[in-house]
Amino acid sequence: MERQGSLRPQDVIIALGILRWGKEIPQKDLASKLMLSPAEIVKSLKRLEKSHLIDSSKKVDKTALLNFIKHGLRIAFPAQIGPMKKGIKTSLSHLGLQKQLKQKPEYAYVWETETGKHLGQSVTPLYPGLELLAKSDRDFYEILSSLEVVRLEDNKTSSKAVKYLSGTLRGI
Repeated sequence: MERQGSLRPQDVIIALGILRWGKEIPQKDLASKLMLSPAEIVKSLKRLEKSHLIDSSKKVDKTALLNFIKHGLRIAFPAQIGPMKKGIKTSLSHLGLQKQLKQKPEYAYVWETETGKHLGQSVTPLYPGLELLAKSDRDFYEILSSLEVVRLEDNKTSSKAVKYLSGTLRGI
């Protein structure tokens, strides 16, 4: 009997990465950019295809992905909030998102890092190392932070983040 193969948190990031860098990106390069193993990329692509978020040619179904982010991300991968730590800003603490969504955060949220300069409630990223990825690609960092808005904020603010993502992904 075949295993179900439910989505994992990194699958959402991998689908967004394919949109960011194009479906023609070699899997080893995608793995390197996302700081994941090539084997994890292969497994993820199979789960994404089974879930109908990508097709066999790695083309991402943006509508399906946005629907999952809007309606399923918070439920499937709830935010885990920890103690105050130093790290890099995420969610509405990200200044770019504050400007895009025209909203200031009620609480400061950070992904904990050893070199972090900002104090805030620590949030466990969707997968380990995501905070390092955010440091290496500023545009992708804003997209990743918008996912945290969806996981952490109320429905109205979350909807604004999904609308922002929709506009951003339309341009990709």
